[in-house]
Amino acid sequence: IMNNDTLFSSAAIGVMLASIWPFLNNKPASNKNVVILGGGFLGNGVALLLKDHYNVTIVDKKPYWEYQPSFPQVLTNPPEFENIVLDYRKLVGANGRVVIGEVELIDENQVIVNGEEIQFDFLVIATGTRYPLYIMDTGDSEDTNTRIEQFQEFKELIEKHDIITLIGGGIVSVELASEIHNTYPEKTINIMSSSGLLGKVGFGNFRSKAEAYMRRNSNFNIVYERSKTIPGGKGYLENVHVETETGITFFTDLLLDTSGRLIPNSEALDPQLVNDRGFVRVNNALQVGSYHHIFSGGDVADTPCRKTASDAKSHAVIISENIKLVDKNSENLHGYKGQFSS
Repeated sequence: IMNNDTLFSSAAIGVMLASIWPFLNNKPASNKNVVILGGGFLGNGVALLLKDHYNVTIVDKKPYWEYQPSFPQVLTNPPEFENIVLDYRKLVGANGRVVIGEVELIDENQVIVNGEEIQFDFLVIATGTRYPLYIMDTGDSEDTNTRIEQFQEFKELIEKHDIITLIGGGIVSVELASEIHNTYPEKTINIMSSSGLLGKVGFGNFRSKAEAYMRRNSNFNIVYERSKTIPGGKGYLENVHVETETGITFFTDLLLDTSGRLIPNSEALDPQLVNDRGFVRVNNALQVGSYHHIFSGGDVADTPCRKTASDAKSHAVIISENIKLVDKNSENLHGYKGQFSS
């Protein structure tokens, strides 16, 4: 026979077990499916935040995530690549899935990948963007050794040239130029930017410190000009005369397009869901078009943020919370704090 204290303790234990049972049982709290197109900071963040609540599926061209901010270091030390990758299976939970392939079609309630129809209750478009310089993009090789070989080939390209010019004064150019200088201090490095270093990015006094550092090193040159010579293809040219918009020309052994000109990966979407530059149209709650159950953020979304990892992570929090609110039929969604360009 149980007394009141025993009954209370049993009830408390029951409540506790009910709350943690989904974790003990390795099953999500809901049987609904969240499909995430692309990994990156946004996709990974959403997966981690929702894997204990829903069945999470990540769709990507490869089975692992690459920590893209470390690419400049990897370009001069390719074996380091092994330390900046993470298996997607560690992000989706025991009942999650990782589907390797390209998205062929996005419908209202399903995506088709490699001919497979993948149903979803919620969709997150986290396909990101790509850079003009091919090596700065996340790869699509399922084998990390192949990626290391690609970085090694680029390193050899750097090694065989003495004068290297980078187009653009953003964070990618500054970091890559610094890594090249630290590894090969004898090489001459030119950075072309009409607005100087980090002109459009709010990094406080880091801009002035970076410019001062480069001026102290005779092998660094900041060219306050906009380049008319733009590499196509893989984003680089060898042994080329560079022409600026003011008519100045100079020779460089290697010209790299590190301008930060982002190209959105939105080709699989309905053209009505993207703006004239290809970025996904989202509302203040980061919902796509008129769809309450489809979300987008990070680099591919038409938001005014700086397209940085920290912004993508904040989008992941907003989207994850809003998915749970929509699932509860709530209309009081969390809003993105920035101002929208469209």
